[in-house]
Amino acid sequence: MTFMRTLVLSDIHANIVAFEAVLRHASQRRWDDVIFLGDIVGYYPAPEQSVTLLRDLNPKVTILGNHDALLLSEVGRRGGSDFRSRSVVAEVISKHARALSEEGVAYINSFQGHALSERWEAVHGALTDQWTYLSDLLKAQRNHPKMQRDLLLFGHTHVPVAYVCAKVGSREMWRTVSFQNEGSVYRIPPNAQVLFNPGSVGQPRDGVPLASYAIIDDTARTLEVFRVEFDIVKVQRQLREAGYNESLGTRLELGH
Repeated sequence: MTFMRTLVLSDIHANIVAFEAVLRHASQRRWDDVIFLGDIVGYYPAPEQSVTLLRDLNPKVTILGNHDALLLSEVGRRGGSDFRSRSVVAEVISKHARALSEEGVAYINSFQGHALSERWEAVHGALTDQWTYLSDLLKAQRNHPKMQRDLLLFGHTHVPVAYVCAKVGSREMWRTVSFQNEGSVYRIPPNAQVLFNPGSVGQPRDGVPLASYAIIDDTARTLEVFRVEFDIVKVQRQLREAGYNESLGTRLELGH
């Protein structure tokens, strides 16, 4: 078995400013491979740049997110025809469908719904349902029986968190671990099963206006979560210039 350090990214959402800031931060740390947990598109105005940068990282796993699936559905309907819904999400997906190259769309179309390795499995939402928000301990407990590995990696909620189940005899002891500090390390206990979300690169939602990513260390059995400052004002300017809803920039300031 080969042990390694794996860079885990999720929910980039076409926020190239945050994505580049995260990669600059991660370049100062050692990692061997990349896992992406879904949603390269949606919300922010740099879909093609974000797809290109992700593809250049050559991730060993790329998971399909719900916004990615919406993008593929929109392209399939016509290649950029507007959604009937006028929600902010729909408007952005329509813009992204028009902006992305054929190569970019083909790359997103290669994303997986679920991935399984020797040591972990990965989804975007949950094991019980592809787009369910695995957003609290009760939902983690409902997904726990479906786990095929001791570590489940997921995204979708944009909140960095670990739900940990440690067995003591026949009893299950559960705890929730939050990651709001700029650098947090959690050591996985022996015989524990963990459901882990690295948080969002492009749109944090835990009240902390910092991008989030993780590095998993197989040898040390640690989950390292890093929070990274990025130029929110620059993202807001990009949104205005590209004609996006300015509420998408406001929420970055608040981290939700």
